[in-house]
Amino acid sequence: MSDDFDREEQAFRDAFVQELEGEGFRPLDPDQLKAAAPVRRLPRPWLKGLAAAAAVVLVVGGAGVVLPRLFLAGSAASGSVAAAPAEDRAGAAAGGVSGKDTSDESVPGPAPSGAYAESSDWVATAPSPLTARVGAAAAWLDGSFYVVGGREPETCPAGACPASSQAMVDGAAYDPAADAWVLLPDAPIVVADAAPAVVGSRLYYLGTADGSSVAPAFAAFDAASRTWQRLAAPREGGRLVAAGDRVVNLGSGAAAGQVYDPATDVWSDLPADPWPDTVERSAVWADARLLVFTLRQAEAGKSGARRLAVTALNRSGAGWEKLGTVTARGEDPVAVAGVIAWAAGAHDSVYWVSSSLESSGVVAAEGGGTGLEGLVGVVAGDRLGANGDARNTADLYDFDARTWLRLTAPPGGDEPFQTVAGSPSGLLVVGGDDGSGKVRASFLPLG
Repeated sequence: MSDDFDREEQAFRDAFVQELEGEGFRPLDPDQLKAAAPVRRLPRPWLKGLAAAAAVVLVVGGAGVVLPRLFLAGSAASGSVAAAPAEDRAGAAAGGVSGKDTSDESVPGPAPSGAYAESSDWVATAPSPLTARVGAAAAWLDGSFYVVGGREPETCPAGACPASSQAMVDGAAYDPAADAWVLLPDAPIVVADAAPAVVGSRLYYLGTADGSSVAPAFAAFDAASRTWQRLAAPREGGRLVAAGDRVVNLGSGAAAGQVYDPATDVWSDLPADPWPDTVERSAVWADARLLVFTLRQAEAGKSGARRLAVTALNRSGAGWEKLGTVTARGEDPVAVAGVIAWAAGAHDSVYWVSSSLESSGVVAAEGGGTGLEGLVGVVAGDRLGANGDARNTADLYDFDARTWLRLTAPPGGDEPFQTVAGSPSGLLVVGGDDGSGKVRASFLPLG
């Protein structure tokens, strides 16, 4: 009787496993996806007290290092997103990366639910107090765009300007609701060509002490008090990522990077990179955890979409949890409308994965348009800037509505090295000269 029971139990297990393997990566219809992965919006009051109180000591290279538990806090400004898409995003595939490589899975194409709309409602902003510039650092915080630094534009034909070396340290805030600019105090460091990390009421900038220096410099602007503070610099330059109530500076090569604690003004090393063959990495704060996407050596030489290894800081804070791989094309991922998305450029597809890593998909690119340089990867509400190329197209994809919005050029046209910044209410484009020696700026309201 025991043998019969064992045989029946084994048969049941085999059937159950076979059923799971057959169902694991079957595309879901909209109702199934919505039921399987509901949207969870993180609360706006962030758990700063809990995160500050919870710290762990880990050993890096034989020395004890205090590392905050990044998974305990979130920030609206840092790009926290829901656990999964609200709708069946165009091209959903169940299974994501959880425990299995989905890079070879067939992903359905998009199914737009409406017409391809076009927007030409750009307006020139009120005159800016800033002089003409390119490569400014811009970001949105609490009702205003903050535009800082950049370089003086070269006098040359449009589209043929080399990057200027003349750095700038002034800045201004633009309120689109009032159509008004306010001049800011000069920054204590030089910043250009990189958006700041926004945490709480502060914008954190990574730059250099002057235009010719290569050593990293770090500073924060407090939007509430409208004051700058020079801060301890990380060990090396890199890319800033807002992570809860902390700031992460991603390392390059085998160096995993560092995390900054605003309460102590101290940088701590992240755990060692689990991949010895790392070529480059990117990261995003989603679902109250830091997700790192690593391009490894075997994929580095490939063109088109490539597999990225996904890791998350584990609960102990002492290492990384390996989560599998995703397939994507593009550089830095962004959190938008409950998903993590990659926009690669003109005439290219948008790849996305839910922040829970349980579903993924691809949105096919659309051709045409007049172009808007600098739009790729910019988030405006539930829309992602894609196909942003001055010679080809400039489009926004709305993940919630599953539609494309084609953009016409702003009033002054495209400028080389212009800055595009997004907000829930619209897009700001800053760059070049408006003809009076001031920086040209245009705003596109988005409903």
